[in-house]
This record gives sequence, structure tokens and C-alpha cells, in this order.
Amino acid sequence: MTRNTAKNRVNKILHESSKGIFSDDSWNQIHNIFRELSENGFQADIMSTMYHQNVYGIPISKEWRIQITVETGKPLNGIITAHGAGSVEYPLDRYDISAYVC
Repeated sequence: MTRNTAKNRVNKILHESSKGIFSDDSWNQIHNIFRELSENGFQADIMSTMYHQNVYGIPISKEWRIQITVETGKPLNGIITAHGAGSVEYPLDRYDISAYVC
């Protein structure tokens, strides 16, 4: 599989797996994304994670930087971000997801 084909397949999985608004205490949909990638033959390694906060120190998003090794060429690098969609007091009670690799 070429690097471009792998990128397109991974981005399709990320797109399909990140539709909707989610509400849980353990990032279940993020775990589902990693499971979907694995079930489709892609090993995603987490390179780093980071919470982003608003000016009051309240977490408003969490970011996972990932890397996927492909058979040919450079690895795919990407970002999965859970964006707070909850209340002002608890933005991450609900979240939506954006994700891509390049």
C-alpha cells in the first residue's frame, strides 16, 4: 500500500469515527478510534497528549498527537482533538472530535 493510499484510508476511518457529540468520563470514542484503526491494520502510536485550557484554567480540549508507520515512506503524523461541547463550567462533559493525518 502506498503512503498516499494509507493516508486516505486512515483519514476515512478518522472521519467516520469522529461524527457526533460524545459524553463519557473515559474518552470512549477516542479509544474506539484507536480500535478501528487497529482493526483495519493501522498501528497508531501516541506521541504526546495535552489538555488546552481557557483563561480561567478550565480544560476546554484534549489533543492526542499520533504517528502511524506505513510500509513505504515516512510515517503518517496526525492529531486527534476532543473539543469541549459541554457547559461553560464543564466544557468537556460533552465533546466533538476532529482528526486527521498527513
